[in-house]
Amino acid sequence: MKLETLFKCTLTGGTAALVLAVQIAGAQQKPVEPQARATPLASRPFPAELAAYKARLFELTEPGEKKYDARFAHQLQSLVAPQVAKNAKFLARLMSGPTDVGTYVVSGQRAYIYYGICQAHQCDNTTMDILFDPARNRMVGKLLDSCVATWLGQPAAAEMALLDQRHHATFPASVTTCAGEK
Repeated sequence: MKLETLFKCTLTGGTAALVLAVQIAGAQQKPVEPQARATPLASRPFPAELAAYKARLFELTEPGEKKYDARFAHQLQSLVAPQVAKNAKFLARLMSGPTDVGTYVVSGQRAYIYYGICQAHQCDNTTMDILFDPARNRMVGKLLDSCVATWLGQPAAAEMALLDQRHHATFPASVTTCAGEK
């Protein structure tokens, strides 16, 4: 029994050494330029003229907040108007959970600010992913409400793909939870 354990340890140690050698060799190669490795998921630094959008969603939509932006708040209200018409507390419920600051992403020829929010204690099945295009003053999104997906604001196919990619990266638990539900 001890010989078998020794063999497994030697095999595991050898594998670890091989992995380490490959990592060291890779680290010695010339790094790829940032432009070449950019993907639709790649966040970029905010341009100075858009720095105001580097905020949490509630900071931009609550009138008492320092970064409040009435135009942005109106866009969000318009985006979720059908859901608010059914339930006046919809947006408050959805925005009750954690949120991070917006991220600046570039996909194709378009630049967006991405926001991801989820309902408190329901981040595994109730989320909203938003893309805001400041150049066109346009907002689109994807709502996942109790695992039921709804596109918001008529996103184009490329925007749908970007929303899905950002959702998978931001809310991986909801992808797993909602996989079997329709």
